Amino acid sequence: MGIKSSEVMQYRSLMWRTFFCMFFVAGATAAGASFWLEPNQTASLVYGILIAALPQMWAVAKTFRVKHGKVVPQAALLAAWVKFGLCALGFAWVFTLPDVTAGAVFSGFIMQMLLITAGNSWVAMATQKS
Repeated sequence: MGIKSSEVMQYRSLMWRTFFCMFFVAGATAAGASFWLEPNQTASLVYGILIAALPQMWAVAKTFRVKHGKVVPQAALLAAWVKFGLCALGFAWVFTLPDVTAGAVFSGFIMQMLLITAGNSWVAMATQKS
């Protein structure tokens, strides 16, 4: 028995809400840290957050799409590989910018990835059927 398109839409909706919540937490953390960081470190922290968040946003948009009333499971696999590539491109781009602090970029990236993983885990547990 397949997954109903209404269940997929509810899951996607929950994924979007969780994504924006986690992105808000990362942004609020960066804003709070900006009081102690230099401007280039704050910008680098935000770059790291974006390097993780933008590919995740793309993946949420593309994963669990319903085509002709059926879930396309290959979308999740493709999204994982595209996320990897988009992150690589993000790092390649950000390190061409002047005054980028590598430690802050990686800190922002790791923080956002931990938040994304926590959010995805919560969604998985919240939607698990008994």
